[in-house]
Amino acid sequence: KPTEEELAILNKYEADLSNNLPLQPVVETSNGTSHFYAPIMIESKCLMCHGTVNKELARPIDSIIKTKYPEDLATGYHEGDLRGMWSITFNK
Repeated sequence: KPTEEELAILNKYEADLSNNLPLQPVVETSNGTSHFYAPIMIESKCLMCHGTVNKELARPIDSIIKTKYPEDLATGYHEGDLRGMWSITFNK
């Protein structure tokens, strides 16, 4: 679950994407700690697991994913969608 800061950056990425603006990594530093955030975008190769069932995502693969990750909702994406973001913290 994203933190308040991560949610703010995700919301900005969503807004930028809907306004056709490029999504850029963000680096923030405070009190000796640096945070790096970068968007994760859906590419065509991602769709074999995260695409639409019976389209890019084959039914047998979907069944395997549902068996291993029964609560997973990460399907139905399209190329160019925002999937999430990297959030990395570097402590001094």
